[in-house]
Amino acid sequence: MGTACTMMFCSLLLSVFFSFRSPIVLVILTSLFYFAALSIQNGNTVGGYANGTAGNALNALNLPGGLSLDYNGLIYVSDFNNNRVIKLKEGSLVGSIIAGTGVSGSSASQLSSPAGLYVDASLNIYVVETFNFRVMLWHMNSSSGIRIAGSGSYGTSSSTLSYAGGIVVDSLGNLYICDAYNHRVMKWLANATSGILIAGTGVAGSSSQQLNMPYTLYLDESNAYLYIADGFNHRIQRYDLRYSMNVTTVAGGNGPGTGSHQLNTPVGVYLSKKTGAIYIADSNNHRIQRWIPRATQGVTIGGLAGLSGNNATLLNQPRYVSLNLNETQLYVTDGSNNRVQRFQLI
Repeated sequence: MGTACTMMFCSLLLSVFFSFRSPIVLVILTSLFYFAALSIQNGNTVGGYANGTAGNALNALNLPGGLSLDYNGLIYVSDFNNNRVIKLKEGSLVGSIIAGTGVSGSSASQLSSPAGLYVDASLNIYVVETFNFRVMLWHMNSSSGIRIAGSGSYGTSSSTLSYAGGIVVDSLGNLYICDAYNHRVMKWLANATSGILIAGTGVAGSSSQQLNMPYTLYLDESNAYLYIADGFNHRIQRYDLRYSMNVTTVAGGNGPGTGSHQLNTPVGVYLSKKTGAIYIADSNNHRIQRWIPRATQGVTIGGLAGLSGNNATLLNQPRYVSLNLNETQLYVTDGSNNRVQRFQLI
């Protein structure tokens, strides 16, 4: 629904209210007004087909997941089912393959279901491979990667990963990895052969010290905070890296649901450096939520709660989120719509 159409609709609602002046009518109209206001939060497709069709051409995606932006505003996407990482330039829907061959495999030049993705200031690309149980480092313009974490086999030891998800890298080159099926977050020091447990216990649970399918994470290095999308606990957890027992639920934690105080399998999380607001890909609610600091509920800025679809207004299991440098635009991998959407922040 466009802005002009929304204004006409709202004018009609007001005229109905003044005609009846009933409290019940007011409640109904308020709900309709809220829906109308939400409906103008349209996204623009910047990667993949706008209609949600999957494909393997350079202008198509198939279950995109990991997402990262570099300082030039270029967009990097883990193209999960196409076993590749695609680089996109704003204004052009045709991407270029910068990691992987498009064919699943375990050689140094191949990827198998890439998930988490991180691009550092030197344009090195860190890729988490779900089914190769490893993290690969691809230097800029390289035709192959180097294994820097994980053994290549499933496991629960400190040197192995189990269907890992998100990754971030700090200024010292240390890796923070969501080891999803092991219900933990591991820190791998630069050049280490095994990781250190820094969040979760390795056993699924809902206590403050436990995680249940952690999907992605965001590192606020200046404040030593690590934000974790604790998927099956339907919450965002903030870990104080200076005091390992200091864990705070900063969003959700009220069971799965569509309420503004709830989340349903959050997958992506990203923090505004300017405002401290948290942007969340609330995947099974098909929406993007923004939670300001110390808020008890979020505000929907993309999609509609509980309603999936492939038009410009709707999302279908959004996965990862990222802000551009000046924080005027939010990028979302709209997973089951096989596209990347851009939302203008207001």
